[in-house]
Formats: sequence, structure tokens, C-alpha cells
Amino acid sequence: MLHIVRRCQDIPRGMCTRTVNYNVTSMPNFAGQDKIQDAELQLQTYAPLIQYGCSSKLILFLCLAYYPKCDESIHNNIGPCRSLCLDVQKRCQPILNTFGFPWPGVLECTKFPLSNDQENNCMKGPVDLEEYPVDLDRGIIHRFPKSNLTTPITTTSTQLAPSSRDNVGNIFNLLLNVFFRTIKGIIRDMKTNGV
Repeated sequence: MLHIVRRCQDIPRGMCTRTVNYNVTSMPNFAGQDKIQDAELQLQTYAPLIQYGCSSKLILFLCLAYYPKCDESIHNNIGPCRSLCLDVQKRCQPILNTFGFPWPGVLECTKFPLSNDQENNCMKGPVDLEEYPVDLDRGIIHRFPKSNLTTPITTTSTQLAPSSRDNVGNIFNLLLNVFFRTIKGIIRDMKTNGV
């Protein structure tokens, strides 16, 4: 019987080393990338969504998907459970859709294990992180816990229109910048590789 030895590698210092409670990963990751450098570049494309703040669990989910935990005694990487993916997707997909982007295929929730058991290892993430209601019509996130909402908050659109437009415009500009940087990087890589 062939025994494959997995090699754990250090996670680059940054957002994920401040978020997860481990510091080594193994490739390929759940996005199908074989190199840590590719994972790092791909993670940068989520900066606008992270800045938007659609889910308090987004960074954790992305780090688990792109830098899954490596444990050499376990036969596979430990990434996010499906429930964590679904929580994040439920909150962030509407934001992506607003700007004309679909949920990323490499993060399709069905690829993640349903639960952490003997055959599949995964992390559900914290259940105590507060989530905030998103008002897509106005382009704002209300900064108070859902549990404190007893009556709807009403404001007129004229009160929120200027700041909402600014917020949406800033996010759109960020998305465009990341998109064009990603395209430039792909073209540069294609030229380097002679494609």
C-alpha cells in the first residue's frame, strides 16, 4: 500500500495568521491551488468583500479554504465545514450579485464536508460571532446585533442617499481595481509562461 507523506508549509504572515489558530497548511487547497503564492494572490481579490463587511465569518472561511490546516497525522487537509460556507454565502452572495459577480465556483459549498467526523475533518467556526443586518437597497450594513432588533428602523432614502452612493461607489471602485490587477497578473503570467 502506498503511503503519501504530506508536507506542511508555513502560512504567510498576514490576515490568516491573525485569524486562524494554526500556522501551517498543505497544498493543494480547497480552491485547487498548488502553490501558496497563488493562494495569497487569490485571497487579495476578496479585499473589497472583506472591507464591505458582509459577514463576520468571511475572513475565517477564506483562510480555512485557501490555507487549510495541515496535520501530518491526518490524511486530508482540514478546511471549513459546509455550514460555515453556507453562513458566509448567505450573507455575502447578495453583495456579490449586486455588483454583477456570482458566488465563486472554487468556493462552492457542496465541496466542503457536512460535519466534522471520523471520515471528514472540518471546522465549523464560532457560533457566537454577531452578524449584522444588511440593507442592500441602501447599500449599508447596520452596526448593531440582530438580536437587538425589536422594531424596524425607518429612515427616508434622502437621508441615506449620499452616504450610500459613496459607500457603493467606493466598493465598486475597489472591485474594479482588484479585477484589473488580477487580469494584469494573469496576462503577465501567461506571457512569462509563453502561453
